[in-house]
Order: sequence, then structure tokens, then C-alpha cells
Amino acid sequence: MKIIDRKGRLFGSINIIDLSVLIFLVLLIPMASYWFKLSKNPKEVTEKKAGYCRVEARFDNIPHEVAQSIREGDYEKNRNGVVCREVMAVVRDEKTASANPNNRDVVLLMKVLYFKFDDGYMMNGGVELLVGSQIYFRTERYVLKGVITKVYAYDMKA
Repeated sequence: MKIIDRKGRLFGSINIIDLSVLIFLVLLIPMASYWFKLSKNPKEVTEKKAGYCRVEARFDNIPHEVAQSIREGDYEKNRNGVVCREVMAVVRDEKTASANPNNRDVVLLMKVLYFKFDDGYMMNGGVELLVGSQIYFRTERYVLKGVITKVYAYDMKA
């Protein structure tokens, strides 16, 4: 008895192409399941794990014109249209000690969207919410880069 007959059947009963398709499907299902588990973010965020907190942030060496345009209520939205950072108050606006005497150092009190995980708090953009962490603030008029100097209350109301 031949292993493959004239019609391309294995042992005279199963077509080789059908068998290869069957084996492919049997292997594809567990591989797809494994890939799906790996591709899911282990730190998946739910609404219960998100909130707002107050932070104080220092933005150094800002051009005078930009510093003058910062207002209470300025905000940044994330890709989903949710406000992720908002200026609550301009705490301090003083001349900088840099080479350019017109530049300013600005300290802002901000409301920041955070996500709670088992190992801490993260801001929108994947940056840890800690004193000393960098914070970026982008509005329609300006972009600022600074450092968080204080973290106050968590679970503020929106």
C-alpha cells in the first residue's frame, strides 16, 4: 500500500491539502490565544482606577511672552478628548537666573489626570506621578516642560 495514492490522498482516505489546512487551524487557535494574552497591557486601566490630583510644577527659563500668556483654566486634552492637565493657579512668576534676563521661572498649581496601578500612579503619557518627574503641558498656544515639585490630594472631582 502506498502512502500517497494517485488522487493525492494520504493512506487512501485523507487528502494532503485538507490535512495541512486542518493542522494549520489546530495550531493557529492556541497561537492566536497566546498572542492575544501577550498583546494585552498588563496594567489595563479602568475608570475606577483613574482620577485627578493636584500637583505643583516648576517650569524654568520660559520666554516672557509665553509666561504672560499662561492663564488659570488653560488645559491639555489627551487623544480621547479628556482633559488630562489643567492650570488651577499661577503660584509664582519670577525672573530667571539664566543668561536671558527676560525669561521667567513659573510655578503652577495644576489638576492632573492620573491612573492608579499596583505599583504607583501614572500620568497620561506613561510618566510616573512623583516629585521630581518631568511634566509636559501642551495647549493650543504654548508648550511647557517642567518638573513636579509637590503632589497633593488624589481623587479630586473632575
